Amino acid sequence: MDRARQIVTRLTRRLRAVLSLCAVPLVAAGCDTLLGDPDRVVALELVGPASRTVTVGDTLLLVVRAVTAGGDTVPGAAVTWAVLDTGAVGFALDPALGRVIGEAPGKGNVQAAYEDLRTDAIAITVVAALAVWDGRRGGRAAERQAA
Repeated sequence: MDRARQIVTRLTRRLRAVLSLCAVPLVAAGCDTLLGDPDRVVALELVGPASRTVTVGDTLLLVVRAVTAGGDTVPGAAVTWAVLDTGAVGFALDPALGRVIGEAPGKGNVQAAYEDLRTDAIAITVVAALAVWDGRRGGRAAERQAA
């Protein structure tokens, strides 16, 4: 019985040694499979605050960065933009550029997308331009953004 136990122990040690030599390449291959391509875009980062204000008649450019699994930014990633609200929002949105054009006072939410990734909602508020008296009799009023 002791002889059999010794043989089993030796075989177990040899098997462990062989498996440990194979384990490193297998784990490395498995990590590549699990993590995927390090150049794959894994996140969208909004540049600036998640709440923006634009005056009627003005434009606002929204910007996001597409970030890879390796932490690099992908310049020129084909990000698209969409209005999340179904009613009147007071602005127009260029879906290719992320440009918001204030059309009338109102509020709405937009979102950027790249493949299956989405940003959180970005709140857009459109405010009316205020007329400011210039002090001259019969003078025209200048416009400025509401505070």
